[in-house]
Amino acid sequence: MKKSRRLNKLATDNFSEENILGKGGFGEVFKAVLEDNNVVAVKKLLVQHARAKEEFENEVRLISNVHHRNLLRLLGWSIEESCLLLVLEYMPNGSLDRFLWDFGLARFQPEDQTHVSTKFAGTLGYTAPEYALHGVLSEKVDTYSFGIVVLEIISGRRSTDVGSDAQSTYYLLENVRCHIDTLSKFFI
Repeated sequence: MKKSRRLNKLATDNFSEENILGKGGFGEVFKAVLEDNNVVAVKKLLVQHARAKEEFENEVRLISNVHHRNLLRLLGWSIEESCLLLVLEYMPNGSLDRFLWDFGLARFQPEDQTHVSTKFAGTLGYTAPEYALHGVLSEKVDTYSFGIVVLEIISGRRSTDVGSDAQSTYYLLENVRCHIDTLSKFFI
């Protein structure tokens, strides 16, 4: 299951900009073609701290045992130098992953740190306010992001829809809060 970084560099045309499927604060996802002509997605994660490699290996062990028709399969992985790579099934029609691939931020944060002093590393519309504003990183950040995805599924709307002008921007969470306020006034 483990693949070499050299193979992934070849498959992604040396991590070419032309093959980027998505970007986030913790890395990039590339489209890749393997030697057998199978198309895959290669997620290239940046090492944020010394224990990241150990945590990454634990995550790979867990993910390797998860199989479900609605989840991307982990096909391979690589740990070399300061680069962690995941080789995943490719979704030609896209998936929620292109919006949500910064999930799991709290897992790669050093245990002794609760604040992030580097650049913002979240996906707009899915990032908890305490992380976006103050850099406070905890499991609650991932829970907030998951909650937004659940709201998207229930409502059939994206978390943020930006219209042609700034006035027509739609925020799903604001809309849900308005409905909750209206309903709570009705039932009181």
